Amino acid sequence: MTTISTTIDTGREINAPALPQSVWDHGYEYMEVAERHGWSAIGSWGKDGWELGSWPYVIIFYRARSESTGNTWGIGQYVEGGLETKYYETREAFIEAIDRMAYSHWQFNADQAPPNLPEKFEDLPQEYRGMPQF
Repeated sequence: MTTISTTIDTGREINAPALPQSVWDHGYEYMEVAERHGWSAIGSWGKDGWELGSWPYVIIFYRARSESTGNTWGIGQYVEGGLETKYYETREAFIEAIDRMAYSHWQFNADQAPPNLPEKFEDLPQEYRGMPQF
């Protein structure tokens, strides 16, 4: 399994699991692979749980803080087979990063967005932020 060498918010060097490489091109099958490696898919975001991603083509994953992650929080993104992994040392930076991913997704997928999405991320209301089960 590949590793991440630095955290995004502080730049501290770490050795943590990346999203696993897989021969699967189909998102639902990849979700099973990722879950076996400690990653959980995030299906909804914000107080009322608006859609996040566009399964099976775009899937956002998280990995909870643990010793195996260097006590950091991980975010993974699957986009039609392409993978990206980032780690954050603070919970606040982790949540904001997903808030920003959600906002970006909603800008391009208005049918999945909460009502009255503002033009700028900085104006995003609190109820549109955060993971419902956190």
